[in-house]
This record gives sequence, C-alpha cells and structure tokens, in this order.
Amino acid sequence: MKKSSKTLLSVLGICALAVPTQTVMACTGFVIGKDLTEDGSTIYGRTEDLEPNHNKTFVVHPSTKNKVGSLLQDLSNGFTYPLPAVSYKFTSIPDVTPEYGVYDEAGFNEYGVSISATVSAKANKQIRGNQKKGIVGVDPYVADGLAESNMTTLVLPRVKSAREGIEFIAKVVEEKGSAEGNIVVLADHDEIWYMEIYSGHQYAAIKFPDDKFAVFPNTFYLGTLNEFKDEDKIVSKDLEKVAKEAGTYKETNGHFNVSQSYNPPMRDSNRSRTWSGIKSLNPDATVQYDDEYFELLQDSPKKLTLRDAFNLQRNRFEGTKYIPLDQAELDDKGNPIGRDNDSDVYKYPISNPNVMEAHVFQIKKELPKDVGGVLWLSVGTSQNSPYLPYFGNITETYEAYQNTSEEYNANSWYWVASDINNMAMKHTDLFGKTVRNMWEAKEDQWMKEQPALIQQQIDLANDPAKASEVATNDSLARAKEVFGEMKDLEKEMQEKIAESEKPEEPETPVKQGWDGDYYYKDGEKVTSKWIYDNDYKAWFYLKADGTYARDEWVGGYFLTQYGQMGSNGWYYDNGNWYYLHADGSYAHDEWVSGYFLTQYGQMAKGGWYYDKGDWYYIHEDGTYAHDEWVSGYFLTQYGQMAKDGWYYDNGHWYYIYKDGHYARNEKIDGYKLGKWGALIN
Repeated sequence: MKKSSKTLLSVLGICALAVPTQTVMACTGFVIGKDLTEDGSTIYGRTEDLEPNHNKTFVVHPSTKNKVGSLLQDLSNGFTYPLPAVSYKFTSIPDVTPEYGVYDEAGFNEYGVSISATVSAKANKQIRGNQKKGIVGVDPYVADGLAESNMTTLVLPRVKSAREGIEFIAKVVEEKGSAEGNIVVLADHDEIWYMEIYSGHQYAAIKFPDDKFAVFPNTFYLGTLNEFKDEDKIVSKDLEKVAKEAGTYKETNGHFNVSQSYNPPMRDSNRSRTWSGIKSLNPDATVQYDDEYFELLQDSPKKLTLRDAFNLQRNRFEGTKYIPLDQAELDDKGNPIGRDNDSDVYKYPISNPNVMEAHVFQIKKELPKDVGGVLWLSVGTSQNSPYLPYFGNITETYEAYQNTSEEYNANSWYWVASDINNMAMKHTDLFGKTVRNMWEAKEDQWMKEQPALIQQQIDLANDPAKASEVATNDSLARAKEVFGEMKDLEKEMQEKIAESEKPEEPETPVKQGWDGDYYYKDGEKVTSKWIYDNDYKAWFYLKADGTYARDEWVGGYFLTQYGQMGSNGWYYDNGNWYYLHADGSYAHDEWVSGYFLTQYGQMAKGGWYYDKGDWYYIHEDGTYAHDEWVSGYFLTQYGQMAKDGWYYDNGHWYYIYKDGHYARNEKIDGYKLGKWGALIN
C-alpha cells in the first residue's frame, strides 16, 4: 500500500511501537498454487501495511443500477471512469477517509471473483522519471491515472472472471494511464492471475502456475515470460520498447527480463520480507539473504496449509538470526543503533506494527462458483488479531467492522484489535504469546468446522438466496461472539498492566503524586525536572519553584494550559499554530496536512517560503497558493512557483523563466507572447 496519511491520527492509550520512518510502502503479498496445498485449494493474500492507528472496515456493497453517464470518481487524485449499467455486489475492506482514497483493497463479488489490490512498487527513475533530479522518464506515472486507492472499487463490481478483470485493468491502464506501480492478484473458480503494473502504461500478467508459490513485497518479480503460453500471459505492447528507450533493458539466457529491466535497486525492507517469506513456506529453499534478486515462482517439497499462510503473515524472523526492526533502539534519525555493535541484525519483518489488516483467500473448487471461496480476515495487526472465515456470498457484516471512527472507539473491531496488539507487543513480559495462542486455537476450531459449512453451501447451490442467508447468519454470529471475547480480553489485559505498574506501598506513608500545582515523589517536591504521569498518560515539567509549566515552551516542547506536554496534533500559541509529533517534538521545515512549518515550527502564513528547491506562497490562513498568480509569479497545482517552461492557465499558455518571471512581448520557441505574457494565437 502506498499513500500519504493526511489525517491527524489519534494515539491509543497503549502507544503503538515505534517503527523507523523510511519504510513507506510495506505490503506483502503471496500466492500458493492449488497443487501445493494439502486440500487442493488455491490460497493467496496480502498484509495491508501503512501505519498504526489507521482504521479499516469490512463491508458489503449491494448490487446497484447506475444512470447512463454516471462516473466513478477517485477523490484522492481525480481519476474518473464510466460506471457500468449494473454494478455487481461485492465485499471490501475500505478506509474511513474516502476523500483521501477509498482503498477497498480486497473482496469477492457476486460471481465469485476475488481480488487483492495492491502491493505497491515503483519503476526505476529512467522509466518513471524523477522530477527532483530533473530526469524525464520514458513512461512516467499519470497523476490522475488508475491507482490502488480505487482499483478494487473499479474492477470488482464489473467482471465475471479473473482473466476479464486483468484484461479490464490492462485496458484502463492503456486508456487512462497508471498513477503508480502496483501488483494485483485476481482469482475465480478456475484460475488465478498475477499482474505487475510497472509504469504509466506498461504491464505484464500471467496465469499463476498451480505448482508454484510466490512471496512479493514492494518490488517487481516477473522475470522472463517466454516460458508462458500466449493464452497464459497478457503483456503491454511496448513493454520491451520502453525498457530499451530507457537504457535499462536486460536479458536472462537471451530473453527479456521484465523485473530486472524495470526495477530500481532492491531496498533492504523488500529483501528481508522476500527472503523470510520464501523460507517461511519452504525452509529448505536455497535462497540467500544477499541474493541479487529473487525469482517469483518458487517450489515446495511439502504440501502447504492455511496455517502456513497465517504463519507467513505473522512472520517476525522466527528461527533466524534477524530481529524485527521495531524492537531496535533507534538513534535520532530513526536508524537502529544495534545490539553488540551489529545493526545489521535488525530487519523489516512481514508482521509489523504498520499492518492494518491481513487477508487470506482460500479458493475451493468444490464450492459453487458464485460463493467464490473463503476470505479469512484479520482486521488490525494479525500478530495478535484473529482470522475469521467469510464466504464470498455474505450480504452483511458485523456492526463492529463498520465503525468509521478515526480515533479509538470501544465499538470498533479495528481499534479494539489494535489496542490488544499494542498491549501484547509492549508488555511481552506479561503476555508472551498467550494472545496469539488463544486466537490460533480459535482458528483451528473454525478450520475444523469448515467442511460442514462448505457442504451446506454445496447443498444449497440451487437456492443462492438461502445459501447467502445461511452464510451471513453464521458469520454474524461468529463475529459477535469473537468481538465479545476481544472486549473481555482487552479489559483483562488493561487490568493486568495496571496491576503490574502499581507501586508497592511504602512501610511508612510518604507524599506521592500531585498536591495542587506541585508533584511529590517519595515525599520530596520535584523541581526542575520532567515527569511522566501514568494517570494522565502525559509528560509534565516541574519548574525550579516546583510548580508545573503551562502555556509555555520548555526545551523545545510545548506545555498546554493544563500542563501536559503537547503531542500528536496542532497547537496554538502566541498568535501562531504549531504541529507537535507523537514524541512531543515540533514539526519544522516540513509539510503537515498541506501546511508548511517554518524552521522555528510556526505554521507559515502570509508570504513566500522556500522549501527543497522550490518557492511557495502561503496565504494568511496557512493554505498554500496553487493554480494561481501571486505578484507576477505562477503557482502550480502542487504549489511550487513555476519555472523554466511552458504553463497553461485559464485558457492561455505562458512561458516562465528559471527565475519565475514570465516572458512577454517576445518570441519563445517560435511562439509570440503578448504584453501580459499570454501566448498570442
């Protein structure tokens, strides 16, 4: 998954574990062909990763009739596409902020087609371009093209087979372009297809072999395609041509190698997850951590199970020398300090605090086609959140899945699951693996119940409405029971943590805690010192006279009117707005939610500001000027002052010099510009 977080995220009572900020794209997908599974089912899925405290829901979209001319609109980037006459019913796992992208991500439709979209990836700079470095790509991404944010929403309501879905995506990419690199998987009753979208208009897809498995984080993996039959691959016509024009074309054994031609150098966060994922499914695999590249299609000497898939998505380098990066002590730049002077042991795992949900599709041949299969869904970080089974023909989801709160809510499945995971990961001394073991026992029970439920669906094949009703009622009852158990577990864990943190009562009573404006520890008034108060879950600063600081700055940290150190939000002080990070430090020389913070932390307003090679004009309310002229300078759609090129505004073309001034009363490139700078036709 790749997107920008534009909301002010709330922090749970038990704070999420810190993860270095350099990992932006972090989904991990996998496919296991049916010849490699014990029960002959095809299994595939993905972890959806971005950040902690990011609500995900699970819903059913009913079939709808659409008016002629109706459009699907992606509010996050402006992409539009005509809606079909009828949108099929489908399930999905959307975000709660559609203005920043729906991100429906995964689900089944009423024809049994399933999708997981997407694993984000990125082409090399020669192909996609790099504006900051002045590199014009051969096939750059299209700003308002097809993106992950709307792919499931666009595709699933209109296709009746996996191949049709791949062909439709290819058609859209050719017509509208792609806004980003992506990997998407679609499956139906008979086939599973794997597709890589490399650049603005280039893609390749294969019918995934039944006797292979694959693990794919955020980079491209398709190698040579010559071994696939024509009917088993779908490839853009200029795939090789673009690579040749970019000067990145590579061959293996005399055949065009797609991923090696389109990939940038592999990031270590991709290497760690690919290697550990392959070794998780095949411990005997000969792959080495430092291999130059990893093949997409892998073999396994043993038959794999649903439990193997869950273990893959919960993998944290068990049985290896590596340690999850979120367990490392970090320096002030977010890099691991290391243990025993060996920072190389800390790697980015498949299961990490950024996982917002994990899903596993189990496509079973014996099920009626319209049922599709079973979606095993874990909302929240799957390390300590259960996978529940859902047939593709359900018509309703449990109410806790539909809660759209952007901050902790006790009636939200995501927020309760996240709170449980955060407590389990922060207090391993108290809980160990007891939470995971509890859910795995439940999952084993549900797996044992599946054959009877599947037979029930088979018996009702001639009555689809009844089959849907039975599947829905079963899943609602199970979800209600599990959510109740989650609530009980959350309360038990909170009480156990509180009990463990309760200080031992002294033999002789001494003054402790707050007394008016003063704070006492072991009977002594605390002065000139920071203290953390567990009751308030906040930091306070006690001044030299013992009173707590309020409405003032201390050492670069802001203390509110009630004395708590400000964090994770916007704060107003002495005529200026400031944004404070989760650790209390103030944002500076950076953008937050479309507002620029100066070197001293104040939100910029009413003037020109320079950032990373570009000038911006900030209005008095803090918003940046865009698509407009200010004092003779043109601001682009992204706010940068235009320079060195032609620009279109309000029906006219203008030429802007490198210094931002517009040309007038002269000819540029053979075109005449008037006294106000507009091109004269």
